Amino acid sequence: MRDTANLKTRLMIGLMSSRAPYTRAGIDFASNREAVLVEQGSLDATRILRLVDDVAISFRLVDPVTGVFADVPRDLIGVTDEEPEKVGQFDAIVAELLDRVEAAEKAQAAAEKAAEAEAKKAAKAAADQAKADKAAQTEGAA
Repeated sequence: MRDTANLKTRLMIGLMSSRAPYTRAGIDFASNREAVLVEQGSLDATRILRLVDDVAISFRLVDPVTGVFADVPRDLIGVTDEEPEKVGQFDAIVAELLDRVEAAEKAQAAAEKAAEAEAKKAAKAAADQAKADKAAQTEGAA
């Protein structure tokens, strides 16, 4: 069972601008190739509206741990409970992103486990070779 609350709180907002470098709503866009990551809750409604009004800016949700992200359509930014269909669309994007984050974490854990097993195997092979070399040396000296 995944810890959805923990995963949701670590998601960040990724902002990209095709017009960079420039500043909009107090956010410096240095490059049009890299997203500016902003913590959830750090943007007030006024700043969000200024960003949404700028058609050069695109939005995504990003998990900074895995790098997995999902693009979010402009019309879903800042939706309220008064727009249940859009809230549902946004929630579906978040759920799909969380599934991908979880899959990435599992793949990373499996890769780490495989690398650890391979390292143990290599260490055992090296130890076995050292024993064989020592035995051959002892046999040659006799």
